[in-house]
Amino acid sequence: MRNPAVLLLPLAVACAPAATDTPDGPAPATQTATAAQAWQTGNYRATIAAADLPADAPADELAGAWELQFHGGNHFVVMRNGAQMLQGPYQVSGNRLTFATGETGPYACNTAATYSWQMSGGRLTFTPVGTDTCRGRAVVLSNRTFASAP
Repeated sequence: MRNPAVLLLPLAVACAPAATDTPDGPAPATQTATAAQAWQTGNYRATIAAADLPADAPADELAGAWELQFHGGNHFVVMRNGAQMLQGPYQVSGNRLTFATGETGPYACNTAATYSWQMSGGRLTFTPVGTDTCRGRAVVLSNRTFASAP
């Protein structure tokens, strides 16, 4: 006699919801629980040491204590060692965060870039979606996990 589970497997696969493509490409086969969480405004901090940076990254500009402040109204502020480095607009759609043009401040890039984000246990991680032409932003966001801060 055949195993009943083996007979039901094709039916389970046929009845499973299909992934749908998005404008950004094919949908992932599975969605992690952290990516499914809702975006949370707030402050997030990480410290980046010179030794943590790529060899060609300017440590005098990128090493230090970083704070990302995501406010309601899709406005963010970035602080480094307690000084404001830039501010600007952002948009969140699902697990994607896009930094738009319109940034101001000494570290402003004014080039759009999209990152996927994951939140787990009050820790925020960014992964670039495509290439971010703003080298400083790419290094800082991709280098560390940011911890929720009061």
